[in-house]
Amino acid sequence: MRSKSPELIASTFIPGTQLLRPTIDRVFKRMMQNNPTAIKSLLTAVLQPQSPIESVTVLNPELHGPRFSSKASRLDLHIRLHNGTLIDIEVQTSRDAQFIKRSLYYTFQMIGGELKKGEGYEKLPNLAGIYI
Repeated sequence: MRSKSPELIASTFIPGTQLLRPTIDRVFKRMMQNNPTAIKSLLTAVLQPQSPIESVTVLNPELHGPRFSSKASRLDLHIRLHNGTLIDIEVQTSRDAQFIKRSLYYTFQMIGGELKKGEGYEKLPNLAGIYI
């Protein structure tokens, strides 16, 4: 069965049923938010970190647009590896002149609160930012 909308695809598991495409930003984000195992698996495959992923936090910035395929969404992820490394991933599909500054700000915010009183700066975790 052929989809009438580019946003829909035919289900291979339930004949006669159409599903929203997982490549649509908002659909992908919802799938990942509701399945921590899937997002850890995907990030591990893509990033191939030297240390396993301990936790992933999906931040919920924007999800507007009149249609699911609208390009106004952002996806921001905070990742902590078992070795303490922090990774900020910022994905944005709309133009924003301040994207780099905003992304750097969010990345560096991740280390806020990581030091206890009296600890030296060498105790700060490794930090990485990925901006797409």
